[in-house]
Amino acid sequence: MRRWIWGLLVLVPLVLTVVLAQWPRPLRVEVGEFNDTTIIKNFFTPEKNPTETFRWAQNGATIVVPTSLLPGVLRLRGDVAPDGTQVALQVASNAQINLPAAGDQVMLHQYWIYVPRDGAWGSTTAIKLRTTQPGSGLEDRAISFVVTDLALGSVRSIWRWPPLSIWLVLALLPVVLTLILQRSGVPGAFWISMATVSAIAATWALQPMWVQPWVWPLLGLLSAAWLWLVWLSWSREHLTGLELALTILVVFGALIPLFEYIKFTDYRSVAATFHWRHWPLWLGLLALALPRLQPASRRRVWFGLAAVLLLYAGFLYSYAFVKDYADDFKVLFRGPRAFLQGKELYDLEAIQTNVLSNLYKYPPFFVLVMGPLTGIPFSPAIQLWRGINLGLMLLSALILWRSSGRPLRSWSTVGLLVLLALLRPLYDTLRYGQVDLILLFLLALALWALVRERWSIWGFCLALATVIKLYPAFLLLEALVKRRWRGVLGFAVGGLALTALSVLILGWGVHWTYLRDVLPISGAGTSWIENQTFNGWINRLYTERIALVPITTAWVRWLTYLGLVLMTGLTYWRTRRMAATDGFGLWIVALLIVLPAAWMHYEAILVIPLYQWLVRLERAPQSQPWSVLVLYGLGWALLAAGNQWTFFDRIYYGPIWSILMSYKLYGLLLLWFAIAFDPSALVDVPTEQPALSASAQRKRHVLAR
Repeated sequence: MRRWIWGLLVLVPLVLTVVLAQWPRPLRVEVGEFNDTTIIKNFFTPEKNPTETFRWAQNGATIVVPTSLLPGVLRLRGDVAPDGTQVALQVASNAQINLPAAGDQVMLHQYWIYVPRDGAWGSTTAIKLRTTQPGSGLEDRAISFVVTDLALGSVRSIWRWPPLSIWLVLALLPVVLTLILQRSGVPGAFWISMATVSAIAATWALQPMWVQPWVWPLLGLLSAAWLWLVWLSWSREHLTGLELALTILVVFGALIPLFEYIKFTDYRSVAATFHWRHWPLWLGLLALALPRLQPASRRRVWFGLAAVLLLYAGFLYSYAFVKDYADDFKVLFRGPRAFLQGKELYDLEAIQTNVLSNLYKYPPFFVLVMGPLTGIPFSPAIQLWRGINLGLMLLSALILWRSSGRPLRSWSTVGLLVLLALLRPLYDTLRYGQVDLILLFLLALALWALVRERWSIWGFCLALATVIKLYPAFLLLEALVKRRWRGVLGFAVGGLALTALSVLILGWGVHWTYLRDVLPISGAGTSWIENQTFNGWINRLYTERIALVPITTAWVRWLTYLGLVLMTGLTYWRTRRMAATDGFGLWIVALLIVLPAAWMHYEAILVIPLYQWLVRLERAPQSQPWSVLVLYGLGWALLAAGNQWTFFDRIYYGPIWSILMSYKLYGLLLLWFAIAFDPSALVDVPTEQPALSASAQRKRHVLAR
């Protein structure tokens, strides 16, 4: 690259930060709504009248405003109660403003208060409410002051200059990012770096109060990722392709735990630092030493890492059994139990009010699955359910291993252990009593059938998964792409047979209710943070309410359909050149992207495509392109650790924040591109084939003739 290009990389984000800092976004807070708690502190719980929500102040009540907006004018809508109380605002360091009382009755007034600048850019300024003369205490309030909304607008004054630390970060960030992308062989490294750093600069300039608390943990996270990528790229020639992939899994599986460690851990506490929950972080650091060890020493280190991973997995999954509380399982358990006791399976009124609330919405067939557990109390039922699902997870791993044809003592088996220990959706679905491990088991059986070219069994496994949870029916496209009509027939016959069994046992009425009243509204999208699909990304982008409520806006629905068509077409285009087994893995990733709503625990089924990648690496004679390995590594980093509460604190921080909150969706997209453009997944790449049975060999010989 020319020198002036490097100058642009450094100069553009800096200029953008300074320019945007001169037009800060005005602050507006509806008091009592879900996003007010970072602005107002020590107020009573929200109350509501017919027109608005409000809060009463208590002792120590404080209004916190971003210093980047100052000097400015604070518009406070509220009032002092007419009980003789005198309330003052302590503004900045020494300015005090007395608020006049309402008079004979409580009325809402507008208070316009000038707030000078008192602090560094990116910090906050506290405005304290205190009682200078106590009154009779209307409604037994500590401070008789009610506030319903507030707004802060800046006053044009001197130029606002971001602090030196921000300049330093924005100067170094694009250079380091460009070098990493160039080293990885990623095309358009300059433009990717420019867009990324400009977005960070714009966010920092427009919303410094929201961004500042996250800056250093995120910079630590990104810096670690870049340094690890550089280290691994320099050490690549010392490792086999599969060893490098395993190292990437362990190292990048520690990225989000690293963020949590930086942001939430008290580093001064040795006990907290070496708590077993931080083991993935220390394992990742240990794995960085692997490339510089001799092969024999690497095997010993991997044996030690595997032993620690087993111990970590034991702690983690045993923790899932600690508490009986699980809202998800409560729905799965109480719906079938009520039905078997002669009550309605579906609460139609509640479902129509909010189809995404904690209500039973599964197909009636699931009553046959859950029915045997409904005869025992809730607490032992959920523990038994967790035990069954843990067994199904381990059985799924066994089926995947047998399907691969790899020996037990192989690097891919170690990789499977890494997946089971570090993929957080597996733990979440077990902890909350969901059904995703059942689906993982059925899809693993379907993959086993694909390896042996038994498409009818594959179709039946898919049908059984579909009558439990509808969305696996999308995977039938694999049979249509490959024109394996036995798979379609197996799905159709299996679906009809299972549905007929359900109707025979449970009756037609409950099925008709499901088809007529529940199914048509079950596909609603939502802005809720856990919905990590294309639909969730769109909804969070345009709404300021991040809540578990359905959003059925027409244009969002049509954009969701467009995304479905595009992703389906792209997946069809790539899977035509793939073996059926590898194409099945790509369809699984596409499924989680195109659904209107897919919670993070749905991603438990990603064990299948990730393990397929490791098996391909063990068979393929050539190493993968570094760019493909980076896609796998970054996708895994976003998908492996964390859930909806890792970055979300129930507060809306603006549209750019909303884009960042879809990090699991970006992990899915990275994984999709990694598989779609993985040379080892294409049918024209020679690979070591798994051992076939005698009947399969005779069948292949006949087909060849």
